[in-house]
Order: sequence, then structure tokens, then C-alpha cells
Amino acid sequence: VAKIKVNPDHVFFIKLRCTNCHEEAPNAVGVSREMQVEGIRGASVNLQIKCKGCGRSHDISLDAEEGALPCWQDGGDDFQRICTFELRGMDPVSCRYLQPASIQISV
Repeated sequence: VAKIKVNPDHVFFIKLRCTNCHEEAPNAVGVSREMQVEGIRGASVNLQIKCKGCGRSHDISLDAEEGALPCWQDGGDDFQRICTFELRGMDPVSCRYLQPASIQISV
């Protein structure tokens, strides 16, 4: 595999834990670049979620890399970052990729 590209409509599924009450969500939530909502302080975020344990609202912003990226940096063994999640008020527990067709791989 030489390059990898994440389509703009790709949905990342993240399992979350609230940093306030430490309640772990029973199901993973889906977030993509195309999702846009108004955040807690008026900023644009990709998802806003309310904790069922304490009732606080939390934001998720996703910054996925544009274009096809080489899988390894300069032939080394270090993997490339394909996206960055900014989680406000939550910690990630796990992340799953359920839509392999929306990730394009070049050999």
C-alpha cells in the first residue's frame, strides 16, 4: 500500500467516556466532516452530544486530512495521521472503521 485517502463523507465511529462523571456511552457515535452543528459557544463543530450520566453537552470536531496521503513517511515505519479528533469534555475509549469502501487505497 502506497497511499490512502479518506472520502469526505466517511463516518468514524468513536466510543466515548465523559470526563465529568466518567460514564461510558454504551454505543459508538458516528462523526464525519460533512456533519456541521453549532457548538456550545457558537463555534461550528461536527457533533454535539449530551452525556446521559450528568447531562452536560460536549463537542466533537474532526479534522480529516485532504487528498491522498502516503501511508509511511519517507519510507520509514511511522504511520501517517489521516484525521484528528478534538473532543471537548470526553475521552475516546475506542475507534472503529465500519465503512472500508469510503477509504481508498493505492498500491
